[in-house]
Amino acid sequence: LDPLNYELLKNLIVQMRSEGKTILFSTHNMHEAETLCDSILLINKGKKVLDGTLGAIRNQYQSNSVLLEAQGDMSVLDTLPMTARIEQRDRLMEVHLKEEYDAQDLLAAVVGKIRVRRFEVKTASLHEIFIRLAGGNHA
Repeated sequence: LDPLNYELLKNLIVQMRSEGKTILFSTHNMHEAETLCDSILLINKGKKVLDGTLGAIRNQYQSNSVLLEAQGDMSVLDTLPMTARIEQRDRLMEVHLKEEYDAQDLLAAVVGKIRVRRFEVKTASLHEIFIRLAGGNHA
């Protein structure tokens, strides 16, 4: 759909939901599902791979990364034991942590070494969760 018709359809679905109506919405666009759906059923190759509310699904498949915007010598991140890899996105970095560490470990390690402007525990998107579950088994 073009942007105008997408907004019309989205508003109609939101209105129907607020009226207590049940809507079955099928899409390959995970962002649409996150925006419009209360409950999610993911199917891969005809088999259910995931079922539940978006909140419950996100809790089950948490991301172990942090979105970080800071000033100073950012090379300090490469020396930290909890850093698995870093993806640069303009001024924002996504710091992927090793499994045995969490965001609090990273925050404690950088305090006093760099000036943190933004520190956000990244929430896994439905798209990322589907890719993780379906892996290389896509059709």
